[in-house]
Amino acid sequence: MTQIEKKMNLFMFIIWAVSMISTFGSLFFSIILGYPPCDLCWYQRIFIYPWTIIMLIAIWKKDYQIGIYVFWCSIIGAVIALYQSILVWFPSLEISTGCGPVPCNEAIINWFGFVTLPFLSFISFIIILICSFLMMQISKKL
Repeated sequence: MTQIEKKMNLFMFIIWAVSMISTFGSLFFSIILGYPPCDLCWYQRIFIYPWTIIMLIAIWKKDYQIGIYVFWCSIIGAVIALYQSILVWFPSLEISTGCGPVPCNEAIINWFGFVTLPFLSFISFIIILICSFLMMQISKKL
């Protein structure tokens, strides 16, 4: 295995691990702790849940071109997560009064005054975004 393949496999594993942690973390809060997800949380889940399976297949098949798909999905997820983080940090900025049955500006957790679930989601998407970007840059050398 070449050095480039090792790097690609590492980035793919990181993407898989972050998506797994995010998936099980969100399921823990909604199923175990009983916090129903808001609409924006569902959209973020749509952009992260599939990577738990897709990345396993990509790792197995050594599909190093998957970075481009992960990259664009993580951008969309990060924008949604950042928007929701801003709504949680500054609830008066919400334009509409409702985001579904569960308010999108509610902070279920608030560690250190700024670490909320949407912010953790944003960090997950940023890690995935960086790894997928590096994969795209390395795959140009292949």
